[in-house]
Amino acid sequence: MQQARNNSISIITVTYSSSTRIVNLLQSIENSSDIKFVKEIIIIENNSPDKLKTQTNINRYKRKSKLVIKFIKSNENYGFGKSCNYGASITTSKYILFINPDTEVKKHSISTLLNHTILTNADISGGKSVTYEGKRHLTVVRKPNIIIGLFEFSNLGKFFHIRFGHSKYYYLDKTDVLDDKSDRVVDAIGGAYLLIKNKVFQQLNGFDEKFFMYLEDVDLSIRANKLNYKIVYCPHSIIKHIGGASSENKYKIRHSAWFDSRKYYFRKHHNIFINLIIQPLYLLEETILKKIKNL
Repeated sequence: MQQARNNSISIITVTYSSSTRIVNLLQSIENSSDIKFVKEIIIIENNSPDKLKTQTNINRYKRKSKLVIKFIKSNENYGFGKSCNYGASITTSKYILFINPDTEVKKHSISTLLNHTILTNADISGGKSVTYEGKRHLTVVRKPNIIIGLFEFSNLGKFFHIRFGHSKYYYLDKTDVLDDKSDRVVDAIGGAYLLIKNKVFQQLNGFDEKFFMYLEDVDLSIRANKLNYKIVYCPHSIIKHIGGASSENKYKIRHSAWFDSRKYYFRKHHNIFINLIIQPLYLLEETILKKIKNL
């Protein structure tokens, strides 16, 4: 772990209805043996219904903790990207680690990710995320193209039993990427566990705040790729992640945010001809789903 000792990390997490989870994350960081690499933990509370309970639990934990914890309570829900950007604006650490509040790091998770980031000369990196039952989350993705937009970002793939878009998006057709043996260069890293050089994050102007939630991490990586920054997936660094813990429905997704994000992503990154195909499909699907599922 020698290479990582001189590097500082600021951890940023955005909480929303996370009062029962956030202390578990803090405890896991403190018990991970990586506390010496962590300069501070910045927690942005996005004005959720349990914000006071979250604040109480964090303040209680701070009194007995060696961690430097900064708690910031927003007066409205600004979304994931904007809140992360604010957290990043108040830190001077060399690296920023974005991590979801419904996660727990394992022993040496953070230092392992940092070491592999340094060794591979990566600008952005992310580790392996598993459920508490040990099932892998799919957290590394390809740049979304029209096939992915049609058959993964909509329900067409499910309706017609077409898995091609799903496989392409999550690298399931490239078993060497997910073989857990080697670090791999990828198109994009999921924002639930993402390490980035602070100077790179600033040069990219952070997350695009027009994404309220979903795809802001993919957009960040795609913009980084265009500037020739290196993005690496490190399967040796592992966290536990519930996933969708702050969502308010059984589907574990905030549909209105997802609908807006996928439309905005394709408007931003694809030409008018692709959008003439994609956008009407998305609008039709949203109309149908809102009627039959009362979303």
